[in-house]
Amino acid sequence: MSDPHRVTINSERIFADKLCNFIREYWLDLGYDIIVWADPPEKIVEGIKFHRAPIFPIRSNISPYG
Repeated sequence: MSDPHRVTINSERIFADKLCNFIREYWLDLGYDIIVWADPPEKIVEGIKFHRAPIFPIRSNISPYG
């Protein structure tokens, strides 16, 4: 029996995508031309794939200074 509250890479990806959509909608409603994305949970450096925890950092083209 699987635990519905278990954190998986898939569940974290779904949450990150929803969060990106909410952020995008908020800033678009305010008139900003924003691009929002979630980085993948792995990082490729010089052809070597490093796995991180299932955390998807949210990035955008809007900086803290506008």
